[in-house]
Amino acid sequence: MTRTLISQNANERVPPIRPDAINEERHIMSEQTNPEQPANPGSGTSPEAAGNAGGAAGTPGQPGNAGPAADAAKNHVQAAADDFKAAASAKAEEIRRAAEQKAEQLRAQAEAKAREFRDTAGHTWDDARTKAKTWQTEGEAYVRDHPAQAVLAALGAGFVLGLLLRK
Repeated sequence: MTRTLISQNANERVPPIRPDAINEERHIMSEQTNPEQPANPGSGTSPEAAGNAGGAAGTPGQPGNAGPAADAAKNHVQAAADDFKAAASAKAEEIRRAAEQKAEQLRAQAEAKAREFRDTAGHTWDDARTKAKTWQTEGEAYVRDHPAQAVLAALGAGFVLGLLLRK
């Protein structure tokens, strides 16, 4: 069973990976990391004998030379890692752009609400100021028209406030 992958460039095909090439790669890597251990545990085969029986794995007696199948597998794994890295970078960039768009959208909504509150507060302030001026004008007119009642009302209000503040 072999698998053929297509790289990001549609015209470039990655060579297929044979399952036996992966096993050969593992065998060679284990020989490089621990030359004292036999290639097949329990078989008594030395690393040199395993290297001589390597066939497509490399040159006999040279366990460091992995051979074309292992190189192809290594290249395929590297290409897959590069593809994954590129896809992850693209996804991160896409997420960053989406977050920026959402932040811009939220900022615009917040500005619109702030503008709405500012306008409402401005209208309310204007209405309150207008009412206060109207009451002041009406109060002054009442005092001019009814001076005795205004003085008696002021004395009564002062007396009540004096009693409340004393306690």
